[in-house]
Parts: sequence; structure tokens; C-alpha cells
Amino acid sequence: MEPIIDNEDDKTQDAVEQTKHEYDSVAAQYSKMNRHASAEHVELLLAAMPRGVAEDRRRRDAEELIPTIKVHIKELEDAGVNEDELVEAREALAKAQRDARRRVVDLGCGAGRDFPAFQERNIDYLGVDASEGMLTVARERFPSANFEAQDLCALDLPARSFDGAFANASLQHVPTPALPNALTNIYACLRPGGVLLISAPLGKDAEGWSQARSKETRAWVAWRSRETLERYCGAAGFESVTVPTVQSYEGSSFQVFVWRRPVDDDAGE
Repeated sequence: MEPIIDNEDDKTQDAVEQTKHEYDSVAAQYSKMNRHASAEHVELLLAAMPRGVAEDRRRRDAEELIPTIKVHIKELEDAGVNEDELVEAREALAKAQRDARRRVVDLGCGAGRDFPAFQERNIDYLGVDASEGMLTVARERFPSANFEAQDLCALDLPARSFDGAFANASLQHVPTPALPNALTNIYACLRPGGVLLISAPLGKDAEGWSQARSKETRAWVAWRSRETLERYCGAAGFESVTVPTVQSYEGSSFQVFVWRRPVDDDAGE
């Protein structure tokens, strides 16, 4: 279904807030809906992740460091040191544990649909979504997972921290004026060589209000062409990894492809 196009006076912030409200209103339904984990997309992302010598060394060093930090924490606890020292040691342990595993951020994770697919593959996972309603459902379903409230239009993620970003049916809710900033922030959170998977509805560069799952609400949807997405991803600094494939989902055509932050990108060093 193509979106209903409103006039050009619709503001980006209105689109973001209304779409967030839509997902809040239908969040409870998502744990009951027949929405299978996108295992094929997960595998596509993981296959493109960096696997070079530097990555292997980082994980090996982290694995060797973890037992040492654990012993240090036990010594601090036995010595009765102040909580600040323990917090610092525990944060170092958490970082080493993350570095020992490949790390992915699920952009627009909703009710956590795809978390099990990453968990089964031993991926360190962070799910982010703008909808607190969706995150409430996700946390109830998967209490062991990490979820944060973040708007894709204004992501605030640690720089150069993720091996992969999974934008599975989410970037279509980012209005085009906010898309460059969203892609720039995604690029910044990836390590050099890190990859971004995009699954998004294919269209003729139309966007606007569309009837959502709830009759009382509406969502902003952008139906972008392959050429438009390629142009925006390229402008953000990404390099193409895979040729887009087109898949059918709930009566719509979705384009799926992977982009990479260049391995030799030393920006920010």
C-alpha cells in the first residue's frame, strides 16, 4: 500500500512523534503477531561482518583479559574498597566481555522480534527503539537482553563500538530531511569495517502519512527507490557490499542490502 501524501508543510518532528505514538498504541499486539525472526537477514549481516586479523586479535585479547579482571574484582570486594573502584572494574569487565564477542545494534528493534536470532549466534546485542511501549514489551519478553529508548533520527550511540547495525524495516519511518543525520550517526557507531544491513520498502521516492495497524493512528512511511538509498548511504561514507535484492513482505516489495564503513577509515582517531 502506497502512503497517503500530505502537503509539504508536514514537519519532520510531527512525523516522528505520530509514528512513535502509533507503535506505542499497538505494542501489546506485537508479542502475539505471527512475525518470524528474520534469520535470513541476520545471516546476511553476520556474513558481511569484519573477520580480519585485527578483529581476531581484539577478541582473543579480550578473552584473555576477562579472567584477570574477574580476579581483580574479587580482590577489591574482599578488601572492602569503595563502590567507585568496583564500578570502574565492573565496567572494564563488561567492555572486555563485549569485545570478546561480535556486537550488533538493532535499529528499530520494536518488541525484540529479532533478538533470539542474534542470541542463538552468540552476538552481543543492543536493541534501540523510539517507542517506550514497544520496549516495555521487549523487556518483558526478553529480560536478559539490552534495550534502550533512542530515536533513529537522533541516535546517540558510542562511537566505533559495533561490528554491525541491523536496520530491518525501520529506516522507512525516518523522514527524508532527517535521513542524512541518521545515516551519519549509524556510520559513527560502527567500527571501521563494520556493516549496516538495510531492509526497506521499495518505491518511487514518495513519503507521507499511511494508515497504520491501529485505526486510530497513522505512521510516516518513506517508499524510496534503490537509487535514492544508494545516494544517501554513499554520501554518509558507506561502501556497497551487496547488490540489493527485492523480497515480498506483507504485500509490499522490500529491498535488502548491506553497506560497510571502510576498513581503512581512520576518522576520529
